[in-house]
Amino acid sequence: FEVFRTFKKVMKKYVETLQNVHIRGRKVVTPLTTEEIKTLCCIVGTAEYCETTLPHLVDSITRTIDESYAERVTFEEEQELLAALTSSTIK
Repeated sequence: FEVFRTFKKVMKKYVETLQNVHIRGRKVVTPLTTEEIKTLCCIVGTAEYCETTLPHLVDSITRTIDESYAERVTFEEEQELLAALTSSTIK
């Protein structure tokens, strides 16, 4: 179960990091530079990959931990954060 808790902390921190990269320096509405477009594409790709991979991680963790903890293993909050990040990055 500790492995799950560690993954959960890391995922939250990772989403925060991606959000900070996305938000930094975009106070004024100006055309995006090529470098900014590349960065935003990487953010979207990474967020989508993580969002679709987390259910598989839940399956792997629940197969290996004690059954009494299985219901507590969820990354729903992190998946919602990643979906919101993807959506706001595309806008």
